[in-house]
Amino acid sequence: MRKIEESLREFFEHEHWSYDYYEEKGYFRSGVDLENILGNVNLYIIVGETDYQVYSVLNLKVEPDRFAAVSEFITRANYGLRNGNFELDYADGEVRYKVYITSEFGDIPENIVRDSIYTGIYMIERYGRALLRLILIGGDPAAYIQSIENPEGNHLDFG
Repeated sequence: MRKIEESLREFFEHEHWSYDYYEEKGYFRSGVDLENILGNVNLYIIVGETDYQVYSVLNLKVEPDRFAAVSEFITRANYGLRNGNFELDYADGEVRYKVYITSEFGDIPENIVRDSIYTGIYMIERYGRALLRLILIGGDPAAYIQSIENPEGNHLDFG
């Protein structure tokens, strides 16, 4: 676990981000201000012996009456993603983006660490405003995803 911890600490120090590390529980906690309506993204990085998971958590909760629409939005957003996925916690309405990284020997190159942390932040920036609109005013999840992923209306069909 030490190599991964060191790599993550080096990332935070290189980026000049403040962070907390809870050694007894095996996780890092940090955050990023997106400097837009979405506000802060909370980061939780759970460290294992040869792997870690990065959770980028939106600073909002989904009300139960919007679970179905948000679930559809997330499912549509997740379709085709190559690195990570959105998740909705039905217990408390939390929305997060998860990235999982593994390495047999615990050595994880600096660029992989950086990408694993920035991927969730980028995905929240990309999809977050539409998700916020869906949560607050409703609408068609498919239309929101279409406006993000294919704003010109071009549809790729691999069938």
